[in-house]
Amino acid sequence: MSLQPQASMMDVFLEKAQTLFSNWVIDHDGVKYEFVEAEFLLCTNDDTHPDPNIDCDDHQYTMGHWYIPEGGVDITFGTPDFAASIYLRVIKNIQTGEQIIGPGACFKALFQNAGPIHGIWPLPKLEECENRIEVELLTLPRIGISLDERLDELDRRLKFVFRPYRLARLDSQNTLDKYMAALFLDKVQHKQQLMSYSSNVYSKYEKYYLKGFESDSIEGLWRISSRSHRMAALLGYLHKHHPDWVM
Repeated sequence: MSLQPQASMMDVFLEKAQTLFSNWVIDHDGVKYEFVEAEFLLCTNDDTHPDPNIDCDDHQYTMGHWYIPEGGVDITFGTPDFAASIYLRVIKNIQTGEQIIGPGACFKALFQNAGPIHGIWPLPKLEECENRIEVELLTLPRIGISLDERLDELDRRLKFVFRPYRLARLDSQNTLDKYMAALFLDKVQHKQQLMSYSSNVYSKYEKYYLKGFESDSIEGLWRISSRSHRMAALLGYLHKHHPDWVM
């Protein structure tokens, strides 16, 4: 996981995710899980990649530790120069084929049974696969990042809110925030749609994306009442005026 931070980490994260998802599994007391969907987070101490969407906890400045943020599970890959984590969103039980969907569910599967209060209990660990897992990954915007007009350092937050640092396998059974994901694939990456969705619902997202794309000012976009449609409009505006902020 050693890497050199850059202004955009998309290509680097995609390369690391391809290696992680293809060659490694999580082993928890004999039960093995594949990686299906995860978010990558990294914030440098300097201005190279100052992403505000990571806790920057002391543990995230270390390499190869479990870190438990609120409601989920991270695998850290930081150094003294940057905080970095992989936030688990979907894992797959290899034995049963069940996909464990959501950060809370991943935490429950891996850590709810923490073992007896006396004695040693095996923690989950990464294990190299015997056979390479063939995967194809999508790069998608992260989910649930808070954003409103009143936030401190709003420009810095806008630079990172739509970065495609969520990596998902094509066989992920429940891509959360799928309409924003579909909008991003369509408008920014110009990729064929691979998700099932209602065309009527998607058309509204597309309408607000175009509203933002055609706007010369971001001010009015904050007044859109629906958070989902407001985010679609902000994506359109930033794609038009700051295309490097969505890459």
